[in-house]
Amino acid sequence: MSDVPPALQRGWDELRAGRFSRAENIFDGAVDRHSPNSVDRAVALCGLGFARLGFSRYSEAGEAFESALAGQPEYSPALLGRAVLHRLQGRSDEIVAIYDQLSARHPQSAMIKREAAAVRSEAVPLLIRRGEAAAGENPGAAAVFFRKAIGFDPDLPRLYGLLAGVLETSEQYQEAVECLELAVSLSEGEEARAYRERLAWLELGHGNSERAVALFGDLLLATPDSPRLNDGLARAEQKFREDSIPGEYRQVLDGVLSLDRGGLAAIIALESGWSDGATYLSDSRPRVIRDAGSHWAQPYIRAAVDRGIMDLYLNHTFMPTARVNRGDLAYAACRLLQGFGGELDLDGKAVVLSDLSRDHRHYDCICRLVGLGLLTRYSDNTVRINAPANGVDALELISSIHRMLISQSP
Repeated sequence: MSDVPPALQRGWDELRAGRFSRAENIFDGAVDRHSPNSVDRAVALCGLGFARLGFSRYSEAGEAFESALAGQPEYSPALLGRAVLHRLQGRSDEIVAIYDQLSARHPQSAMIKREAAAVRSEAVPLLIRRGEAAAGENPGAAAVFFRKAIGFDPDLPRLYGLLAGVLETSEQYQEAVECLELAVSLSEGEEARAYRERLAWLELGHGNSERAVALFGDLLLATPDSPRLNDGLARAEQKFREDSIPGEYRQVLDGVLSLDRGGLAAIIALESGWSDGATYLSDSRPRVIRDAGSHWAQPYIRAAVDRGIMDLYLNHTFMPTARVNRGDLAYAACRLLQGFGGELDLDGKAVVLSDLSRDHRHYDCICRLVGLGLLTRYSDNTVRINAPANGVDALELISSIHRMLISQSP
């Protein structure tokens, strides 16, 4: 302050000595003696503001600092006064930018560096408290507080975890996933594990089911007997299977698409839980299928053919778009039941059907399914084998076979 007029210097000397009343009188009298927007007037106003801070008259002090900055927007002591006032009022989060500005202007000032560091350390917990208080009723406002805290301390994992929570509440799932990924990358040990588990459950509920499978699998390496994690893995695997099912499959079950041989193969394979590399249920081996490559059910056709449940024609075609009737469905169901070792013997009980001759190629199979209660016999003692089958019929028959197999297992 060596370059200020002597009268103003006396005011600053009184201020440093803690004689706030004398300092206030000097600065108050000097304000009107200097021209508007002059540096000396800004000096007087700034001193007046600090004198009033000494009496805890915060509102009047704020007016003095703002008046000084109105005339001299770059006047550092007035900026410092504004920052000190905010800090005394518990608004640390609002003054970090001011201290950053002051630090840039005065890089050699140890005092400003200390104050800037202190303000940052105070601002983060304050923002956390505000965010947690707002999270229940206003997750959007809470997210603003947590994002601001991250700006002050971008290496604190807890902030990303808190932000992920309110983002999930707001159904902003992808951003929540990204926040948890950052929390995992910035943490270690049990803290990282806790964030990884949150990430696994979030991916399961609202994200990538395949990734959820991988995350639960990794977590189980350390605690393989955890019921919670094993349940998560089972649910993730189920959801991944469901997510992997083509839309055409659901259209077959809903009746939007007619049941064709490709659709039947899909129902058999998915209900049986087959995937590539599963053990064959018969002596069959992978075969050349010439016409299934572009069909939506291609992997399921491969599964059903290679396991001997559905046949190829002599020229290695499957005819995936050929319609399926109730006789075709029954035959495939018998092959499936026999492949799993299911019992087809009816203990000598005869089944007589009025629309099926004994020399029909599916006679034995259909009679046995009817006798087991797996295939519907209508009131006129017919099974209507030439009637088109639909997705619901096929799903119910294949599901019934698996339920029967489960009931027969030891």
